[in-house]
Amino acid sequence: MSRFAQHIGLIIAIITALLFGFDAIYTGAFKHGVPRSKLQHILNQKNVTYDYLFLGSSRTEFHIDCDLIEQLTGKSCINYGIAGTTFKDSYSILRLLDAKGVKFKNVFVQVDYMYNHTDYSPNFRARLLAHEKEPIVKELLEEYDVSFADKHIPFYRYLVNDHVIGFREVFNLLRGQRAVLDFENGYKPIPGNGVVKAESLPTAIIETNSSIDKMESIFKEKEINFYFFVAPICSSVVHNGYIEKLKMKIPNLHNYMSAYDDCQAVFFDCGHLNARGAQEFTHLLTNDLILKSTR
Repeated sequence: MSRFAQHIGLIIAIITALLFGFDAIYTGAFKHGVPRSKLQHILNQKNVTYDYLFLGSSRTEFHIDCDLIEQLTGKSCINYGIAGTTFKDSYSILRLLDAKGVKFKNVFVQVDYMYNHTDYSPNFRARLLAHEKEPIVKELLEEYDVSFADKHIPFYRYLVNDHVIGFREVFNLLRGQRAVLDFENGYKPIPGNGVVKAESLPTAIIETNSSIDKMESIFKEKEINFYFFVAPICSSVVHNGYIEKLKMKIPNLHNYMSAYDDCQAVFFDCGHLNARGAQEFTHLLTNDLILKSTR
């Protein structure tokens, strides 16, 4: 029995050592590798100032070309919109930027049906877990739904989030494979046309979104100009009066939902403009809002 116990103990020791070893390799790859995500780019930033910062989901990431804004205004711009993110994630991005000494004069936050989502997005949470050794990330994760296993079992967080921070991503980090996306711009164009089909906005809206309230508090405290906007949606979407309800929650909301009627020309799908549409919308927002209202 003692020999059996010794074998079991040896196996447990080997597995534990492997878990710690893989955890260290993966964590080191995310910390020291060439940035392959916007979160990594943010964590590598230090004492930078931007004139224009854009936050939101894919309806920011795919719609706002900061290179074009810089050409039109002569001022610096960065698009930190991330596909699938919620306002809780965007609020976390603001706190990360502040911790890294990144300053901005004007912030544009894209708002729509995501107002009804008050939680984090799983993919953003997963990417945060890869950087949990960072003090500011550790602080943020206290506000996320992080399990005992995520915190205390080595390598567990990488195993359960393999589709985001798993072997493939780490392999690319270790071999120095750069992302296609230009992080100094942050804009990700969608070429061509996909399927534009009828969809519906929600029929009801929640009482309040605390993350938006917290973002507004930051902007006001730091005397930052801030603008909430609704990006274009194709004309076949049933509105259900949702935007009117949203405007009651955010009176200074800039509504560009119905900016384009020709769905086939400028939309990839009902929620996303294609590359042509993104260029047109960036022009429209710049001329209509940035050049008239910002400093």
